Amino acid sequence: VGYNVGWKQKSDMGKKNNQKFVQIPFHKLIVAIENKCIKEGIRFFKQEESYTSKASFLDKDPVPVWSKDERTHYHFSGKRMTRGLYQSKAGTCIHADINGALNTLQKSRVVELHENLKVKTPILLEVQKRKAVA
Repeated sequence: VGYNVGWKQKSDMGKKNNQKFVQIPFHKLIVAIENKCIKEGIRFFKQEESYTSKASFLDKDPVPVWSKDERTHYHFSGKRMTRGLYQSKAGTCIHADINGALNTLQKSRVVELHENLKVKTPILLEVQKRKAVA
Protein backbone atom coordinates (compact mmCIF):
# COMPACT_ATOMS: atom_id res chain seq x y z
CA VAL A 1 0.00 0.00 0.00
CA GLY A 2 1.42 3.37 -0.98
CA TYR A 3 1.77 5.81 1.90
CA ASN A 4 3.50 9.15 2.36
CA VAL A 5 3.91 10.71 5.80
CA GLY A 6 2.09 14.05 6.03
CA TRP A 7 0.39 13.69 2.65
CA LYS A 8 -2.73 15.50 3.83
CA GLN A 9 -0.84 18.48 5.25
CA LYS A 10 -1.01 21.65 3.16
CA SER A 11 -2.86 19.93 0.31
CA ASP A 12 -3.40 22.30 -2.60
CA MET A 13 -6.02 20.82 -4.93
CA GLY A 14 -8.66 23.52 -4.71
CA LYS A 15 -11.13 24.17 -1.91
CA LYS A 16 -13.66 21.41 -2.75
CA ASN A 17 -11.07 18.72 -3.51
CA ASN A 18 -9.08 19.58 -0.36
CA GLN A 19 -12.22 19.14 1.76
CA LYS A 20 -13.04 15.78 0.17
CA PHE A 21 -9.46 14.44 0.33
CA VAL A 22 -8.69 15.48 3.91
CA GLN A 23 -11.91 13.92 5.24
CA ILE A 24 -11.11 10.42 3.94
CA PRO A 25 -9.93 8.28 6.90
CA PHE A 26 -6.92 6.74 5.11
CA HIS A 27 -5.33 5.44 8.31
CA LYS A 28 -8.48 3.44 9.14
CA LEU A 29 -8.60 2.13 5.57
CA ILE A 30 -4.94 1.06 5.65
CA VAL A 31 -5.39 -0.66 9.03
CA ALA A 32 -8.48 -2.50 7.72
CA ILE A 33 -6.58 -3.68 4.62
CA GLU A 34 -3.64 -4.78 6.79
CA ASN A 35 -5.95 -6.78 9.09
CA LYS A 36 -7.62 -8.50 6.14
CA CYS A 37 -4.21 -9.37 4.66
CA ILE A 38 -3.07 -10.88 7.96
CA LYS A 39 -6.30 -12.88 8.20
CA GLU A 40 -5.85 -14.25 4.66
CA GLY A 41 -2.10 -14.87 4.99
CA ILE A 42 -1.12 -12.15 2.51
CA ARG A 43 2.08 -10.16 3.08
CA PHE A 44 1.31 -6.49 3.71
CA PHE A 45 3.77 -3.66 3.00
CA LYS A 46 3.52 0.08 3.44
CA GLN A 47 5.64 1.73 0.77
CA GLU A 48 6.74 5.37 0.60
CA GLU A 49 5.82 6.40 -2.95
CA SER A 50 7.16 9.91 -3.57
CA TYR A 51 8.11 10.70 -7.19
CA THR A 52 6.83 7.35 -8.50
CA SER A 53 4.39 9.08 -10.86
CA LYS A 54 6.93 11.62 -12.10
CA ALA A 55 9.90 9.32 -12.78
CA SER A 56 9.92 7.36 -16.04
CA PHE A 57 10.02 3.59 -15.53
CA LEU A 58 10.76 3.00 -19.21
CA ASP A 59 13.77 5.34 -19.13
CA LYS A 60 14.97 3.78 -15.85
CA ASP A 61 14.91 7.12 -13.98
CA PRO A 62 16.10 6.79 -10.37
CA VAL A 63 13.18 7.32 -7.98
CA PRO A 64 14.35 9.46 -5.03
CA VAL A 65 12.80 9.61 -1.57
CA TRP A 66 11.19 12.95 -0.66
CA SER A 67 12.58 14.77 2.35
CA LYS A 68 11.26 18.03 3.75
CA ASP A 69 14.79 18.92 4.87
CA GLU A 70 16.35 18.41 1.45
CA ARG A 71 14.87 20.70 -1.21
CA THR A 72 16.55 19.18 -4.27
CA HIS A 73 14.76 19.78 -7.56
CA TYR A 74 14.79 16.57 -9.61
CA HIS A 75 14.55 16.36 -13.39
CA PHE A 76 12.87 13.33 -14.91
CA SER A 77 13.17 12.25 -18.53
CA GLY A 78 9.48 11.52 -19.22
CA LYS A 79 6.36 13.62 -18.77
CA ARG A 80 2.67 13.28 -18.12
CA MET A 81 0.84 14.20 -21.32
CA THR A 82 -2.82 14.12 -20.31
CA ARG A 83 -4.79 12.57 -17.52
CA GLY A 84 -3.79 8.92 -17.50
CA LEU A 85 -1.07 9.12 -20.18
CA TYR A 86 2.69 9.19 -19.56
CA GLN A 87 5.28 9.65 -22.32
CA SER A 88 8.87 8.45 -22.03
CA LYS A 89 11.91 10.28 -23.40
CA ALA A 90 11.81 8.06 -26.51
CA GLY A 91 8.14 8.95 -27.12
CA THR A 92 6.63 5.66 -25.93
CA CYS A 93 3.29 6.22 -24.19
CA ILE A 94 1.98 4.08 -21.35
CA HIS A 95 -0.82 4.53 -18.84
CA ALA A 96 0.34 6.85 -16.05
CA ASP A 97 -0.94 4.48 -13.34
CA ILE A 98 1.11 1.61 -14.83
CA ASN A 99 4.22 3.83 -14.80
CA GLY A 100 3.60 4.76 -11.14
CA ALA A 101 2.85 1.16 -10.12
CA LEU A 102 6.02 -0.17 -11.78
CA ASN A 103 8.11 2.53 -10.10
CA THR A 104 6.51 1.71 -6.73
CA LEU A 105 7.32 -2.00 -7.25
CA GLN A 106 10.89 -1.14 -8.18
CA LYS A 107 11.25 1.18 -5.17
CA SER A 108 9.90 -1.43 -2.73
CA ARG A 109 12.19 -4.19 -4.04
CA VAL A 110 9.52 -6.71 -3.03
CA VAL A 111 9.71 -8.17 -6.54
CA GLU A 112 12.78 -8.21 -8.76
CA LEU A 113 11.99 -6.51 -12.05
CA HIS A 114 14.07 -8.00 -14.84
CA GLU A 115 16.02 -5.93 -17.35
CA ASN A 116 14.14 -7.55 -20.24
CA LEU A 117 10.73 -6.42 -18.94
CA LYS A 118 8.88 -4.81 -21.83
CA VAL A 119 5.74 -2.72 -21.91
CA LYS A 120 3.75 -2.90 -25.13
CA THR A 121 1.55 -0.07 -26.32
CA PRO A 122 -1.58 -1.20 -28.17
CA ILE A 123 -1.99 -0.11 -31.78
CA LEU A 124 -5.11 1.88 -32.67
CA LEU A 125 -6.99 0.38 -35.61
CA GLU A 126 -9.72 2.22 -37.44
CA VAL A 127 -12.57 0.03 -38.63
CA GLN A 128 -14.33 1.26 -41.74
CA LYS A 129 -18.08 0.79 -41.99
CA ARG A 130 -19.30 -1.27 -44.91
CA LYS A 131 -21.98 0.07 -47.16
CA ALA A 132 -25.17 -1.94 -47.18
CA VAL A 133 -25.73 -3.92 -50.38
CA ALA A 134 -29.24 -3.58 -51.73
